[in-house]
Amino acid sequence: MNDLTGPDAPAPPADWAARLQALAAYLRANRETYTSEALARAARDAGYTQSDVDSAIAMAGVGTASVAGPEQRARARTLVIAIYVITFLGFAAFVLSKPSALQYGWGFLAAILGVTLGLTLLLSLRTIRRSNPRAATAGGAIAAMMVLPIVFLLVVTGLCVATTVPVGLLS
Repeated sequence: MNDLTGPDAPAPPADWAARLQALAAYLRANRETYTSEALARAARDAGYTQSDVDSAIAMAGVGTASVAGPEQRARARTLVIAIYVITFLGFAAFVLSKPSALQYGWGFLAAILGVTLGLTLLLSLRTIRRSNPRAATAGGAIAAMMVLPIVFLLVVTGLCVATTVPVGLLS
């Protein structure tokens, strides 16, 4: 996974206190868009030392930065879509392979399953778009964004199983 490279960091002023102030302002201004690793790398590339970066992080209060930037949101969306598609295909293949599915109509059952999971997927994608997890790593932010979509999926598939058992589709 490629990190975002981050915006250009300001050139370090000669005065140490001014260096930290400028770097802390840079970190606060960009923490919602870029990973903390990308921001630190951009600052080091601009001439700041690791000690400057560590001090500015403490000064800015961004030790646990929000790393749910565009790259992490895209990754979470891709994973959620893949999980929903795999669930739909697996559930449809299992239910529609049963002889009792013939009496209800395969197309009808697939449409109900598709619409139900599709609406849940839309809700899940909206949840990812609106979430603002705070995590120490990009992977932690992705995992945090995926919690509710997975819960939604489990609830909907559980309801699908519960409603198909009485009509004999899962026996």
